Amino acid sequence: MSRRVDKLFGGTPGLGRPSRARLARLLLAVAIPMNVLGLITCLSVPGALLTLAAWQVAEGDVQRIEAGELGVEHAPELARIKQVAAWAMVGCAGVFLVQLWLLSTGRYEDLLGWIL
Repeated sequence: MSRRVDKLFGGTPGLGRPSRARLARLLLAVAIPMNVLGLITCLSVPGALLTLAAWQVAEGDVQRIEAGELGVEHAPELARIKQVAAWAMVGCAGVFLVQLWLLSTGRYEDLLGWIL
């Protein structure tokens, strides 16, 4: 109840949850290798979902900064995380397109034979 009153009357900002930037970095640390390995394994879709989840977490914290629920000092780190996640999503789309081309031309077996 006191949090609501503080928020209503301009109490101390940032009383809510702490920044979830660490969670977003962890998600990206798992997702990016999955995205890279997605060309030769079946990990590209889970990697893309984890990348999107990291972007969503960072975007949620940016919205909390704009609402005054989180300190402004987290903004540069969250912007960097969002940028990395956006580029990782572009990479996911590239891997999907290469996979589509490999599957449609029948060259996937050649690629796997060359790698293995």
